[in-house]
Amino acid sequence: MVDDDKRWVIIQTTLHKDHLERVFKLLRGGGVEPLLIKGWAAVRHYPEGEGRTPGDLDLCVSPAQFEKAIKILKALEISIPVDIHLGLRHLDTLPLEKLLERSELIRVGESDIRILCDEDHLRVMAVHWLNDGGAYREKLKDIHFAVEDRAEDFDWDKCLNAVDVRRRRWIVCAILLSHKYFGTKIENTPIAGEKELPRWLIRAIEKEWASPVRLQPVTSIFIDPKRLWQQFRKRVPPNPLQATIELGGDFDRYPRAIYQTADIFYRIFATRKRLRIVSRIRKI
Repeated sequence: MVDDDKRWVIIQTTLHKDHLERVFKLLRGGGVEPLLIKGWAAVRHYPEGEGRTPGDLDLCVSPAQFEKAIKILKALEISIPVDIHLGLRHLDTLPLEKLLERSELIRVGESDIRILCDEDHLRVMAVHWLNDGGAYREKLKDIHFAVEDRAEDFDWDKCLNAVDVRRRRWIVCAILLSHKYFGTKIENTPIAGEKELPRWLIRAIEKEWASPVRLQPVTSIFIDPKRLWQQFRKRVPPNPLQATIELGGDFDRYPRAIYQTADIFYRIFATRKRLRIVSRIRKI
């Protein structure tokens, strides 16, 4: 007997797969080759019985194909939640061309969906989760199951040492957090001998998990003063983990207050940049 929660996950996963096929077919028909991150690429590692709805379609395209992809997606006859990324942005430092070269095709229904190789995907998922300030405890399971379900020939060097030592530490800490909270097995991996988690990091994510308020785009709640005030209080001071990631910071050096202060100015600049991109998209 399937309970309501599991039935909902099954329905959402089936719908997600259908959306994947349709969007990939449409984009490829227009000469755009998208790259899927998270979502189905993460869910496929989950064991049977573990509920996880895939969520939006997170797709990356090359800067040269970005505007073409937006035009194609605007022509969709149904509403499919697609989050289109202009490259990998800050989620990884390898060139998109290199990531595409190392990418894989997996069969979903009757279509081949392009995803990152397992080593690159684990690294990108870790940074994405950290960049959300560690807000979503359950999404840490994406990292847990990616490690638990890795292939025997999983190349840790390819995963960890493709980036600089500072970013490598981020990835290691994300995996150590999944070990701490979900029991991820790290024996016989390079992670086992790494430094312990910084105490500030544990405090930051546990505080985030205890908060009932999640970050939301301010533009979506401007007409609601109560929620607007909640979001202001949520942002000041900035989440120390999110601030550190956004500024490319070091987990083991410098007070978090330095990153949090600098992040306020970074966010002003980033918001202006996003508004310019949104304005350009609306004109397409």
